[in-house]
Amino acid sequence: MSFYIVIVAIIAAAFWISQFMDLMSRPDDDFPGKYDKPIWAAAMIFGSVLGALVYWLVPQPPPLSNDSLRRAAAAAMNARNTMD
Repeated sequence: MSFYIVIVAIIAAAFWISQFMDLMSRPDDDFPGKYDKPIWAAAMIFGSVLGALVYWLVPQPPPLSNDSLRRAAAAAMNARNTMD
């Protein structure tokens, strides 16, 4: 019986670590709010596996690709130039 508890604990710890690493590897710009990343980090630290499960279930915006960043920068520059 204790063998299964150890296996479940190892799987839960691996899941928590993978989700926390995903959170920390994302830049702050990937989150819509200013404090979203620290709030998720606190939820995962204090909520443990439950916080990681909620983070996994809530859809996160995909990271921006280089092409989309270039287009956004070009659109911002064009908007700035038309204001001058």
